[in-house]
Amino acid sequence: MFDVRAMGTVDGGPEVPAWLTAFWLVGPYSFATMLTVLHMSAAESAAGGGHDGEGNGGRRLWLELAVLGGMCCFQCGMALWAPALRSTAGRLWALGALLAAAVPALALSAPGVRVMMTLEALMNGLCRGVALLGSDALRGRSFAQRLGYMVIFHDVTTAQPCAGAAERRAHAQRIAASLSVWVPTAAVALAALLTVLPPPAAAVAAALPPATNPIVGVTVVSSVLRSALGIVFFYSFLVVIDGAYGGTLLLAGIGAEPAMDAPYRSRSFGEFWGRRWDRAMQSILFVAAYRPARALGAGRGGAALATFVLSAAVHTCGVAVGGASTAECGSMFAFFLVQAGFVLIEAAVESPAGWLVTMGCISLSAPLFALPLLAVCGL
Repeated sequence: MFDVRAMGTVDGGPEVPAWLTAFWLVGPYSFATMLTVLHMSAAESAAGGGHDGEGNGGRRLWLELAVLGGMCCFQCGMALWAPALRSTAGRLWALGALLAAAVPALALSAPGVRVMMTLEALMNGLCRGVALLGSDALRGRSFAQRLGYMVIFHDVTTAQPCAGAAERRAHAQRIAASLSVWVPTAAVALAALLTVLPPPAAAVAAALPPATNPIVGVTVVSSVLRSALGIVFFYSFLVVIDGAYGGTLLLAGIGAEPAMDAPYRSRSFGEFWGRRWDRAMQSILFVAAYRPARALGAGRGGAALATFVLSAAVHTCGVAVGGASTAECGSMFAFFLVQAGFVLIEAAVESPAGWLVTMGCISLSAPLFALPLLAVCGL
């Protein structure tokens, strides 16, 4: 169901240099800061000089920047102190990480920043932070390694130092070849979403006569096409982001396998979700849900279900703080429950579903995932 060997261990992985940890700590927070400043500036301009019409936009901006700084300092503090999870201090840090996940939704105004920082707090701050505190071996490593484990959204536990120039060159060529394909693909898919298939206009539907209203059929076809383009865009985007992580690790002499291992070649649901789709994300879910569930006595099926439920909760929180409707949040949560059903049924019959059934079922259920995400992104 899940390839445990492919997930690595929390304790493993080569030493991450301090400059690389600093880069991936500062980078996302700097990007969030830039988006916050742009959002607040636009809001202040629209309000005629003040975000709330009384000149308080500047104070609000500084408050949000302080929130971002506080979240960054909290992650650093958790990695620096790193008390054992079984201790009172460790439990308090874990509780703080859980509470910190609610901060972006309460304190940040830019929807994109809320989504980005909520996922950062849930996946890196909470899931990986708790895994760090629960690992005596990882807590015994350097501060740069501990913090790098939390902030580098890549499965560094399965990475290995490059044996020589030839291996480093091979990794570089793989990353370059991947980017040369998926950067243009992402651009084309995004352009199509923005121009050829924009979101259906409810006003157009309302203006048509009810008896002869063709918008329902148009909307269904448009939604299916938009979902397909959305999956292509999001997949391409994730591959590009993974290339950025892999490229910087390569600069440090670390060769990391791609997070996306051609999931469209999967011949079973277990292979798709356990070994090929976003292995960086799967490694986080593995240490946060699958392994603890197994430790508590759950079977492989129960642990897999716990993993999908956690993934559903994280993704649903992401779209919820981005402004998704109740129906869209329900759709996102349902997508992962449906995938759990596919995996558990396949395991029960003890036979791989085959490529056609696997990719067909995942493709048919993909709109449950893609459409809420497109709506939150404004696409």
